[in-house]
Amino acid sequence: MAEVAGSNPAGPTIIITIRILTRRIVLSYGVLLRYRLHSFRDARVIFENDPAYLGLWEDVTKVIESITDQDLIRKYEEVKRSRKKSLSEPINRLIDERLVKRGWNRQSPIFNDSRYLSERGTKWTLDFSKDLIAIEVAFNHGEATAWNLMKPVLSSQLNHVRKAIQTSAGVIITATNDLKDKGNFDSAVGTYEKFLDYLLPFSNIISVPLMIVGIEGPETFYIEPRAGTTPPTIIMNKVSQYKL
Repeated sequence: MAEVAGSNPAGPTIIITIRILTRRIVLSYGVLLRYRLHSFRDARVIFENDPAYLGLWEDVTKVIESITDQDLIRKYEEVKRSRKKSLSEPINRLIDERLVKRGWNRQSPIFNDSRYLSERGTKWTLDFSKDLIAIEVAFNHGEATAWNLMKPVLSSQLNHVRKAIQTSAGVIITATNDLKDKGNFDSAVGTYEKFLDYLLPFSNIISVPLMIVGIEGPETFYIEPRAGTTPPTIIMNKVSQYKL
């Protein structure tokens, strides 16, 4: 078996796996997720050069770059019919599974104070954390954009409230407008483009290095909404077929 893979985010990458069977060759492929990066306060320079961050950032990029269109389709088909709407849940699940396998902590509390630990929901928690980096996976309502930007700041700065974690940088993973459209996300969901719009007015408040990761829509399919209670449907794009 031979496997060849390229790299992101330069463009779509195709993994080609060739299996030699009796008198025939079977060709299968997996198109990897594309994504954009926006570096705030020199996050990219720090993540790619400082040994304290390098391995953590590699965890993030390797997890994103390991996700294929086929993974998304498989996870989408696993979602219960009543919740089957967009690619939000499949992407969340894949990122969660693969980050946790790499030793990241999910739902990390920011404060070690009962007033904030006992509050319902995830208002005072990070989606993921490990050592110096906090991660927020932000596929929620656009009104939460500012709060998603501030949580890595709260986990990194000193505070009058006793801390449960001390990070020093953040990563926000969100959907681009392209993924929002192809993945049938709700119209109110915040996007990569919206996060970039918020960075300018928040630039004096966000005091830590922050990397915004915008996941692009899948290359080989899209989610088409259906009328009434019928779940949205996966529509495959037309792709060229080659005979060996």
